[in-house]
Amino acid sequence: MFKIVIFTYGLLLSTVWAKDLRLAIGDELPPYIFKNSQRGIEYEIVKEALAIKGHKLIPRYVPLARLLRHVQKDGIDGALTISENFNTRGMFLSNPYITYQNVVVSLAKNKVIINNLSHFKMKNILSFQNSKRYLGDDYSYATDTCRKYSEVNNQENQVAMLLRGRVDAIVIDKNIFLYHYKNSKKIDVHKEAKIHNLFSPSHYRVLFKSETVRQDFNEGLKELVETGRYSRILSSYTN
Repeated sequence: MFKIVIFTYGLLLSTVWAKDLRLAIGDELPPYIFKNSQRGIEYEIVKEALAIKGHKLIPRYVPLARLLRHVQKDGIDGALTISENFNTRGMFLSNPYITYQNVVVSLAKNKVIINNLSHFKMKNILSFQNSKRYLGDDYSYATDTCRKYSEVNNQENQVAMLLRGRVDAIVIDKNIFLYHYKNSKKIDVHKEAKIHNLFSPSHYRVLFKSETVRQDFNEGLKELVETGRYSRILSSYTN
């Protein structure tokens, strides 16, 4: 009888804590986020890690630059793709769940030399939205020396601008670049690109307003890794 009571109590606790979680997610970041079909590397990792603890992911799509601002709203429980560089005081960061490898990409035929950030000087650089916050102070200082520096939310357009020769180079995650380079319908002729490796890997976390939900996510993420499901999600989009 005692064991039955304890088991029932555990079920009740699980039911109490399980909830729908409205999380702010960056607009359309394939292969990490596919907004229209609600899938992608990040989407599936977060969705499945939360589901292990009985939670349901309810996405709220916003531009990357508005992720933190959106979390401040009532009814929003957290946000994906958050860097430790961000001011998240009063909220709770998960363990790292995804790693981006940002790179600089130029057209091979132009023989652009970019071996370090000082080589941004007098170049036309197009980066992803909010990249100064994601990539830190040294990057931000380097962009001040550019002939022209811009940031865009639509990264398919970003790749198209490079391939059309409208900019000298772009700053972008390697997987995002390769996805659009292979699949973009916005340009007919694909030109040979050169990848410049300047940045260390960027490890991103999920931000939660609830410490309990943060712990649930961390435990679910650990289970995904230990069972091999995490690796299978990654390989289904990158191989």
